[in-house]
Amino acid sequence: MSSLPADLAALAAVHRATLTSADLQTAGVGRRELERWVAAGALCRVGRGAYVDGAALRGASPEQAHVLTATAISRTWPQGFALSHDSAALLHGLPLLTVPDTVRGIATGGPPPSAPSSASAPPPPRAADPAPPGSAAASASAPSSSAAPQRRDPRPRKDTRTRKNASATIHRGESVLPTQSIAGCTVVAAAEAVFGVAALHGVEAGLVTLDAALHRTVEHVPEYGAPRPPGTVYLDELATLNRALLNHPGHARFRQVRLLADPRCESPGESRTRWLLMNLGYRVRSQVEVRDSAGRLAGRVDFALEDEPVAVEFDGTGKYTQYGHTVARDKARDQAMQRCGYEPVHLLWAHLRQPETVRAMVEHARERVRRHRVA
Repeated sequence: MSSLPADLAALAAVHRATLTSADLQTAGVGRRELERWVAAGALCRVGRGAYVDGAALRGASPEQAHVLTATAISRTWPQGFALSHDSAALLHGLPLLTVPDTVRGIATGGPPPSAPSSASAPPPPRAADPAPPGSAAASASAPSSSAAPQRRDPRPRKDTRTRKNASATIHRGESVLPTQSIAGCTVVAAAEAVFGVAALHGVEAGLVTLDAALHRTVEHVPEYGAPRPPGTVYLDELATLNRALLNHPGHARFRQVRLLADPRCESPGESRTRWLLMNLGYRVRSQVEVRDSAGRLAGRVDFALEDEPVAVEFDGTGKYTQYGHTVARDKARDQAMQRCGYEPVHLLWAHLRQPETVRAMVEHARERVRRHRVA
């Protein structure tokens, strides 16, 4: 695979490893040269007039690849459109249940896109008072079915229909909240991205994203007057969306996500664990401190059942690779929990797809608690 020449690589770096036809034209790259770079893999065409540095795209994770693709494609859109739904969530740095399969956008309420320029197109007529209906002038200005068809504008347009092509989907309607600029892209607010995720993919997906946004908001409260960090959500924004989009098909899902969201969940795995436990009929509390009879802190667990001392922990792969946990350390912690009367249950990613296995694990822990009480 070839790499871009230094001048184009530097230009792409300015725009987050992306280039548009306008960028390439400004850089003096002709069609044949562009085709050569695409054929060699130095550039990847991800949409009409949208390109990504091939090396960057090949080295990216699926989520990062979507961010690169969305950035490139959105840079070809006219003013008045923003990335939305799960595409916006990734630009905000928020987690998703699944990687998007298309770039998604929505109108923002700005001016409509202008017609495409053409060397052969006549200049636009001067503004004038409209001719009275039925007059000769009005008849002369009416469109004729025999007139030459006009070239269709391939760019997104603001109307009431959802428009799709091979690389992007422009959803109907307009954004409700003020947009943000992230890495040079116009993006809907994180709260509105959450609404889109829930509407498209359901309550569990919405919880994964909203829990993370609320947790980030609590952990990183910006100083007064400081720029707002991406991926943060305010409660009044959720309330505004709840009112403004009452008739939206995804409103019921969003309402549930809003009611069930918990900023104490610290990872997508915890959000999914809580959702699974709720669906199995368990009432749980998040981030519970466990103390011994003297009041000393023995540890904090991800979840505890409300009616019995059963602690449920989600053990993602990052627990051992990122946070320095060891099996011996976890065993000692479990023993400390048991001395405080708690029975631990450890769940892995695979368990989240096996609800009946999880039910059995929790029920066995409850039985152990009851046996200890009898003893």
